[in-house]
This record gives sequence, C-alpha cells and structure tokens, in this order.
Amino acid sequence: MQGVLFSGIRESMRVFEPTLPATADGTVHDAVKLLAEDDRSVGAVGFRRAQPSKSSADVKRQLKEHGLDVSDRQLDQLMKLQEGEHARRLARGRFWMQLVISLLVAGFAGAFLAFGTPGASTEKALFGLVGTVLGYWLR
Repeated sequence: MQGVLFSGIRESMRVFEPTLPATADGTVHDAVKLLAEDDRSVGAVGFRRAQPSKSSADVKRQLKEHGLDVSDRQLDQLMKLQEGEHARRLARGRFWMQLVISLLVAGFAGAFLAFGTPGASTEKALFGLVGTVLGYWLR
C-alpha cells in the first residue's frame, strides 16, 4: 500500500534529483558543465524548447572549439545525459505549472467555502474541486 500512496508527489519530486551519475568520467563531466554554461548564456529565462536542438556532430564540434576531445562512447554517454536533462527541465516546468494551478483551484474553492455562502449544489461542486486536487496529488 505504501508504494501506491503519495505516488504523485514522489513522482513529481523525482525530477529534482541530481542528473550526473557518479560513474561518468571526468571528460564527460567537464563536457556536461561546458554545455550547460553555453545553454544558460544563449537561452532566454523561462524559454523551453520542445526538443534538444543540437545534434551529436554539433556537440562534438562545439566541444572541440573549447579544447575538449571526446570519444564516440563518451559522446553517446553525453548525448544520453543531455536528453535526460532536457526531459527533466520539461518535467520541472510541468511540475511548477501543476502546483500553481492546484493551489489556485484549491485556494479559490477553499476561500469560497470559508467566506461565501454557497448553495447546496455550489458547495458540492466546490468540495468536488478540492477533492479532485487532493486526489490528483495523492494518486
């Protein structure tokens, strides 16, 4: 039962775990840091692309420009890490949007229930909204 309870929260928190595995060698680690610095300097704040935009050939060329020569095995490992980090970025954005919408809906329903005088059908709908939000996060 413990594996099912709070799985929505546990799943959402998983996107904030560290991204670089301990087994990555030093060259891959340096390449990841270099690409992350480049991405931060180029992209606008809050802007998220639907897909990683660089191909493996572009990444290899960019790393060579910065004096980092990587093997094909290291490049494959680096591309997998980059794709994973991109997926995490998208998931983090989705998490914050879900949290904000949940807080707004639950706050609206709670405030209307606490400070308003809803009719029976309106009260039932507001409790349904609060239950839906709770059920979403406790799934």
